[in-house]
Amino acid sequence: MILEIESFQGDIFLIGRNRSFSELKAQIQDIENCYDPETDNFTALLCRKYQFDLLDISVNYDYNYDRDLKKLTRKS
Repeated sequence: MILEIESFQGDIFLIGRNRSFSELKAQIQDIENCYDPETDNFTALLCRKYQFDLLDISVNYDYNYDRDLKKLTRKS
């Protein structure tokens, strides 16, 4: 499964095991509730806690998370 994270700092692509929309949404909400906004360790914490890896290239994604809007969408 590939997750694109959009933010004002640029897009990041992560790869991880397949999970349902509701499971991914709960995991993202968990990280939103506990990450440090001063260091903005959101991505690092998501990767460490839920076993995602960074991708160095832009690819087609399965899910998109817009950090500014705090909205998760599934690619249609």
